[in-house]
Amino acid sequence: NTEAKLAVVKQALNEQHQIAANNQTSESTAPEMSSKPVAKKQPTRPTRQGFSLHFASDEALATLVNARKVRLYAMLGSRTWELQYIAGTPRFVLSSKPRSFYEMHPLTVPRGYLNAIRKTATVFDTERVTWGTTLPVPTQMQIKRLMVQHDGGDLVIQPEGEVEIVF
Repeated sequence: NTEAKLAVVKQALNEQHQIAANNQTSESTAPEMSSKPVAKKQPTRPTRQGFSLHFASDEALATLVNARKVRLYAMLGSRTWELQYIAGTPRFVLSSKPRSFYEMHPLTVPRGYLNAIRKTATVFDTERVTWGTTLPVPTQMQIKRLMVQHDGGDLVIQPEGEVEIVF
């Protein structure tokens, strides 16, 4: 009995040694890593689908509105207000809705304008307001040209009304 158990243990040990030897052989026959530098594939710029449109800064929007090159509207239900500077202070006055406009996300509307519409129209939830802007024809043409030339990107309106695309 003891000899039979010893034979089983020896056989198991032999099998383990054989497995270990095979592992060492397969590791030693693995291909060596080359010390030559491998040419890396150059990353390509991801293709972005769609566009976003915004002003370069709050000041850029204010400059264009003040110069009356851009008009900013707040629309809620059937009512529309247009931003005007009266004695240097931004105020919204009742207006007719523009036939066409570029919609602005509420988070891109400067805080001062949000406060002005709250005072003017007793609007408590400015996220319910649809914000829109009308742009001068040259700016619209630049936007159209950039949209034809590219598949997507951020269209950024500068204080002079020029439009740049950022990827």
